[in-house]
Amino acid sequence: MKNEIMIRLFILVIITFELSAQEYVPAKYASVGSQGIADSGIYTLAGNPAGVSRINRPQLALGYQQHFLGTDIQSQALFFAMPIKAQGGLGLLIENYGIPDVTSLIKSGFTFSKYFGKQINASLSINYHQYHVESYTTSKSWSADLGFQYLFEKVQLGAVFKNISGSTFSNEIPEAIDQEIAFGALYYLSDEIQVLAELSNDFDSSIKYSAGLAYKIHKQIILRGGASSLPVEFHAGAGILVKKFIVDVASSFHTQLGSSPQLAIAYEF
Repeated sequence: MKNEIMIRLFILVIITFELSAQEYVPAKYASVGSQGIADSGIYTLAGNPAGVSRINRPQLALGYQQHFLGTDIQSQALFFAMPIKAQGGLGLLIENYGIPDVTSLIKSGFTFSKYFGKQINASLSINYHQYHVESYTTSKSWSADLGFQYLFEKVQLGAVFKNISGSTFSNEIPEAIDQEIAFGALYYLSDEIQVLAELSNDFDSSIKYSAGLAYKIHKQIILRGGASSLPVEFHAGAGILVKKFIVDVASSFHTQLGSSPQLAIAYEF
């Protein structure tokens, strides 16, 4: 049993080095290769929480991702956001990345997001991190994120600085808490078409670029696609509105490691 755990942990470490960062990206944004830095809605809690400043009703969402078919590496996420009258919004995100019964990287974040006038959104997130390896070690830490957005009529701009405190796990832990700065833009080409573009840097590697397109082919169906660098990946997916539920499916295609399908379901109260 111990040998099996070590083998599965070794696989996780190798893939982690390949991907550098393990921030969960919801299906809505994974399908266009972005983090949703300039977008709005509940899923921005994972990218730029300033995007929940102007939600109108409480929302709840669940997400699941299988990293690279044929491995046991998984991500799960729980989202909750609610409006604060005449102020902004509150958000809660709990995400877990790892191999069941072997290792887990848990992040729990609480967000306060506020709007200023009709054009500016801002957010502060406080995050709790826990990295656990079965029969080996557990380490805990805290971090903070800042998010900003500026809204024009057809263009939305966003910026986020993750882990502004530069927090880390103990020296014995081979996993890092990412420190990253990212910028994004969302352009409404028409009522049916959105174009997204982002760039980000974690201060340890080159700048990562991504771009994608969302096309609303029906009032209840949206098709999405995109590409990103570092590593080079291609993305595709769709969103389907069913009454008060929104179902998003997506897959990322790594040029060497294969595909990573995922599913997310959101409900607006």
